[in-house]
Amino acid sequence: MTIEMNMLKAGDIRGLTIMEVLMAGVIFMTGFTTLSFLLSETLGRYSAGDQTTAANLARQYMEETLAAGDLAEFDRVIRYSGVAYRVVCRIESIGPLSIIEISVSREKTGEILIELYNEKYQP
Repeated sequence: MTIEMNMLKAGDIRGLTIMEVLMAGVIFMTGFTTLSFLLSETLGRYSAGDQTTAANLARQYMEETLAAGDLAEFDRVIRYSGVAYRVVCRIESIGPLSIIEISVSREKTGEILIELYNEKYQP
């Protein structure tokens, strides 16, 4: 009789351990799936190449705009490595101070990749 009770206890403990492992697996997979979804949404939005290209385009056009004697707004579509980028320059003048905003976005999606701001004083 003692042997049978020990076997029943061992069977019960093994069953609970399997249930605990299954529950832990379900909780882990739920957390892992949520984390991977959030990371893919955040990181998959723009590639590193897109961000680098956008930063270089914005810097280039900011330098050209600041070097120009007269400030002029523009909206251009630039093709680089088969991808179309829209470069927009907006200028707001407050007295002798001009605020320059350069934004670069993907032409296809319209999502802004980078915005640069600078000021130029023109007496």
